[in-house]
Order: sequence, then structure tokens, then C-alpha cells
Amino acid sequence: PLACGLGARRGGRARCVGDPGRESRRLPVHVHDRALLAEEPASGEVRRVALDDVSLEIEQGQFASIVGKSGSGKSWGVGLMLEQMRFHGVRFIVLDPVGTHSGIAQMEGVQFHAVQKGISVGRFVEYILEHDLNVVVNLRGLTFEDQRHFVRLFAEYLYRWNKEFGPRHLVIEEVQQFAPQQGKSEAKEILQVLSTMGRMEGIGLSVVTQR
Repeated sequence: PLACGLGARRGGRARCVGDPGRESRRLPVHVHDRALLAEEPASGEVRRVALDDVSLEIEQGQFASIVGKSGSGKSWGVGLMLEQMRFHGVRFIVLDPVGTHSGIAQMEGVQFHAVQKGISVGRFVEYILEHDLNVVVNLRGLTFEDQRHFVRLFAEYLYRWNKEFGPRHLVIEEVQQFAPQQGKSEAKEILQVLSTMGRMEGIGLSVVTQR
């Protein structure tokens, strides 16, 4: 798998390491430091680089982990990655438990859905697949336990049905909530399956976590 540390907003360089693996379509994300400098500082302030010298390639169906401290630029980097995916015609789904990616839904061709308790998860997944959507799914309206339940069902339906609809990329923010390193979680098992077997069903997976 490709592991990426998308650099700190307060200095440091971003880096990505990994083996591209099997032959498949590449999704280049070429980032140049001039385009990604933080806002111009006021007089007397130090200019800080948001991201610097990033070049990222994710294979279709590949697993990527984006790890960093809170405020280090993980979600901002993911937003750039999603812009490139959309540009290259790759379908994506973002599961967002904290409302980080509402801005992505402002891009042309991306839908935003705020999930509420009682939603039919199976019908929702079916709607996304049948309409071939790019979608940001905001889970802030659910309790912590309901978020875990939703993510488990969503991932199970996606894994079961996606192959007949074509490849797409799933991004899960704050994945430590759904697949903690220690202990059990309702969604943990299916996310492990997606990370190891998802590419055979046409599902790429990127997870974003603070640890």
C-alpha cells in the first residue's frame, strides 16, 4: 500500500512512499509549492508553507493511509486528491463524521448528503451506485454509535454491489473511530476486508487518521 504523510501546515515537507504494485490506471496528483503556500502573511509575520514538494500517485483500487497530527493538513491534502480524482473521471465517496469536507461538495459534479438517523443505508448506496455519483456523506447528525453502524452497513453494501457498477474510491475521515487499533468496533471487520480485498471489487480506499 501507498503511505502518505501530507506535510505540516506549520513547516516540514510532505512525503509519500510506497510500491505502485500491479499495472493499473494511475491518478497523478502533482502539487507544486507555489500553488500551495499559505495566505500571504501580514507585515512582520513569518511566511509558512502549507504543503511543499508533493507528488502522489494512487493506483486504481489501491489502499492509502494519510496520517498526521490534528491541524497538520491531512484533510486539506485529501481535498486536493479528490479534486484530481474528479478531474481524471474517478468516482469517489467520502464518509465524513465531523463535517470536514463540506467544501468539496461545492465542486461541480459532487453531491452533498447529510445523513440522519433512520436512513435506509442499502437504498442510499444503491442510489449512489446507480446514478454514478461523486458524493460527500456528512455523518455529524448521527451519534457516535449510529455513525459506526452506518459505516458498517454502508461498507458492506458497497463491497457487495460495487463490482457491477465500475471502480470508485472510498475515503473515510477519522477512521480511528471506526477501526481502532485496540479493541473491537462494529465497522472494524468490514473495513479490514475493504483494505485487503476491496480492489477486486473495484474499490479503492483511503483512510485519514490522527494515529
